[in-house]
Amino acid sequence: PTRATVLTGRNHFRDCVDFVYGCSDMTTCVPNMDFAPSRTFTVGDAVRAAGNDYSDGAFFAGKWHLGSFYNDSEHYGGKTSSPITHGFNHFNATLGCAPTYTLNCQCKAEWEPNCHFGHYNDSFHFCYGGDKNQCCFNYWWDDPMQPHGVKNLTLPTEPDDAIYLVDAFSRFVDDRKKQEKPFLAQISFHNCHIPFIGSIEAVESCARNVSCREPNGIPYTDAELDYYACLTQLDNAVGEILHILKSRAYFDNTVVWLASDNGPEHNCPPQGICKHGDSDPARPVEGPGSAGLLRGRKRDMHEGGHRVPGNFHGRRISGMNQHVGNSVDY
Repeated sequence: PTRATVLTGRNHFRDCVDFVYGCSDMTTCVPNMDFAPSRTFTVGDAVRAAGNDYSDGAFFAGKWHLGSFYNDSEHYGGKTSSPITHGFNHFNATLGCAPTYTLNCQCKAEWEPNCHFGHYNDSFHFCYGGDKNQCCFNYWWDDPMQPHGVKNLTLPTEPDDAIYLVDAFSRFVDDRKKQEKPFLAQISFHNCHIPFIGSIEAVESCARNVSCREPNGIPYTDAELDYYACLTQLDNAVGEILHILKSRAYFDNTVVWLASDNGPEHNCPPQGICKHGDSDPARPVEGPGSAGLLRGRKRDMHEGGHRVPGNFHGRRISGMNQHVGNSVDY
């Protein structure tokens, strides 16, 4: 839903996003989501309409979760609804949520030794549409020469998924730089949506209190170590993206928008009051991650569920101070 509101500027219900489909692998299932059936104008369309300088300049990367990538999905019981359908020129994306570490390690038997499941122990959870004990989360990108107009990754991913997305963004920006052309890029990181797994190095750093604050009395759980390691990796990736913009001389005339879609996972029913919420709000028992002093978490209809930080940066933005803005999720 958040991607729908960011793309269109409208409430997601207006564009028929009123459910989350269960499909993780295009080779085993084809989503039947009819996102924006009337083809609502998107930010990708705005780039296409901006003139020749922006030609071929709209790029989407990361978690899509708004429909099928196949350009002939209707032949397989689904509906075509890829980033290309909705205004973007190029994409490098997953169908939906995916692990934040060794993402596609179960796509081939010979890759399985690469798998690192973190606190999930023996398998990635939240896999839909195939064998849940051997489910292929994977990246797909546009390729008009391939069947269905897309191609998937045939090599193991970079273990750190956030860095994989940084690399995809870097290659896109380098191509635009060669042409001295502007661009739009939307990067929807998987960090730190479930299933979240931190790298071994980042987890060890957190456990040594190098990248994480020392826990107050009770040692960090395995889930907390994965979560905060995952968050550290996201922070590093955002820094790398800013470095790319600066090193390619785009930073001074680029607007950067950083936001989350909702509060931390696992809500606090029935009234949004979390255990330990008063005595230790940074470590509620419902799950890792903190909404601070705000009441509730993801799926709670209180501020902890939907009020999240957001940041705009642009040196050529004038007349702005502090304003309230929102995207919408459920």
